[in-house]
Amino acid sequence: MKNEIVVNIKDMLLSILLKWRQILICMVIFMVVLDGAAVYKSYGEVQIAKEKQKVASKGGKISYDDVTAELSESEIKEAEYRFKAYKDYLNKYKKLTDYSEKSLLMNLDPNHLYKGIITYVVSDKEHKDDVESYLKAKLSNNSVYKEFVNDNNYDSSKSYVSELVQVGSIKSTEKDLGQLKSDNANNTIQIFVLANTKDQVEALENIVEKKVSDVSKNIKENYANTVVTKVGDTVSLASDETVLKKQTNVSDEIDTINNSIANNLNNMDEGAKNYYKAMVENLSVDENDNIIYVDSTDGAVSNKSNKKVEIEIPSVQFVNKKYIVLGAALGLFIALIVYALKYLLSRKLKASEELKDSFGMTVIGNIMVNPKRNSKIDNKIMEIFGKKMLPMEKALKNINKKCVALAKKQDIDSVIFINNEDVDLTSYIQKDMFEGIKINFMTDEELIDEAATSSKSQTVIMTVIAGSTSYKDIDDSMELYEKLDIKLLGGIVLE
Repeated sequence: MKNEIVVNIKDMLLSILLKWRQILICMVIFMVVLDGAAVYKSYGEVQIAKEKQKVASKGGKISYDDVTAELSESEIKEAEYRFKAYKDYLNKYKKLTDYSEKSLLMNLDPNHLYKGIITYVVSDKEHKDDVESYLKAKLSNNSVYKEFVNDNNYDSSKSYVSELVQVGSIKSTEKDLGQLKSDNANNTIQIFVLANTKDQVEALENIVEKKVSDVSKNIKENYANTVVTKVGDTVSLASDETVLKKQTNVSDEIDTINNSIANNLNNMDEGAKNYYKAMVENLSVDENDNIIYVDSTDGAVSNKSNKKVEIEIPSVQFVNKKYIVLGAALGLFIALIVYALKYLLSRKLKASEELKDSFGMTVIGNIMVNPKRNSKIDNKIMEIFGKKMLPMEKALKNINKKCVALAKKQDIDSVIFINNEDVDLTSYIQKDMFEGIKINFMTDEELIDEAATSSKSQTVIMTVIAGSTSYKDIDDSMELYEKLDIKLLGGIVLE
């Protein structure tokens, strides 16, 4: 025997594929197991949905008895304190998100908007600040812009239209103020109007001018005959850093609150955390709480509504295609790995080629004794790998011819078939099949007795069983024949 057994990759693949029955069984087992796991998971989801439905049917409230039963007083207070902070965060978040969504100012493009500037001069500069405050109050009333809201379909944002109009005596250059004389600069009030389009700016300017005209009589009466006169009106496409800064600040505030909500769960005992989550879930499904929904598992703010919804009960999925395919693939993979390792680690003869490659023995022939190998699928697999098994009768004739030819060429008139396995060779190999040579059947033990009592040299043919006869047994037999000066004509493999 050589120092190492030669592994034939082609034969290994053939050996694995011939286990197709066992591989299919393994695939079916994994398909059933994984599909069973999917059914169990689906059943669990149905039970959870049923529990949620029970909670919803009771007004959406969860009982705190189970989650507080084993809590200490300090843990309960800690959870309730965190929950109070949670509600405060939610209310702030709601206000900011509502403002961010509905505010026209927050939805302007700060790098591409239209800005209108209406410039007024106050006749008495001593009352200029008072007039400015008066105009701010009047122009910040959203009812003033009712016509603008209706014309532009801004019903949902009507509370925030006044932000587009800003009143202030901003210090500007003489060019910004128009053709004003420098001595009138301190008497100037500017009204800024912002919008997405030029038409919207002009519409707002008309409303502002009309309102200023309407209140000019009151200004004159209340502030010592002070007169407000329009001296300039411009509209231009511009960018506005103030708008950008406000939008950024609001966005940052929303992110900060969102992070605070998520971090509110940190450093809490598991029991207190469960109580906290229960309070959050109760709050989230309460129709009377006008706040947003927050996922209680991690505190992340969701876009879902906090209103109660009908809980749909899913059906148990008994056949899950995804898990069936995954089970089949996993079963196939594991079966292939197991049979490949079994082949590589086996210390038994695997195929007739090993007699020649690993032991240097002439292979006289193969006899199919495994009835399973007679199936069409097995034969097809072996044909693909170029290993066609002959019918029993033809295989025996070939063995006969090859055995007789080898014996006659070496002037041998008798051959002993050695069989150490529990297989009755006489049921396959008949003595009358061989012409010109005498054959007999013995085990190694019987051969030793024969060699001890006979002076005639012996010639043997070893018979081995693929998948049963070990390398050690073959090695021991060959060593025995060498010591007894017995000639080994070749080997026959039973498969």
